[in-house]
Amino acid sequence: MRYWQGERWNTGCYEQPADQRVADEVCNTRVVEIVTVSKAEACSCCGSPVEGIPCQQHERRTRIDTVFEEVAEHIDAEIKQCPNCKSIVKGEFPEDMVGKL
Repeated sequence: MRYWQGERWNTGCYEQPADQRVADEVCNTRVVEIVTVSKAEACSCCGSPVEGIPCQQHERRTRIDTVFEEVAEHIDAEIKQCPNCKSIVKGEFPEDMVGKL
């Protein structure tokens, strides 16, 4: 479920005096940010539904692509506690987003 997508332009390098700018810094680059929520729907231990349970927190993983523009894709997996067996249930990440940064 995608819940936010934004776009901005990186113009921060022009705010500094020319002699203090980083060499070869790219100005006016397009930055696109996408945030997707991975829902926790059922307990992986007992199979109980956890859809109505409030989310305790999120775990975020980020993929950044900087070929022609900077695209930052964030996946926020919900973390909930199963009311039946009390185990921690987490939404799934895509297979190509292994581990934390």
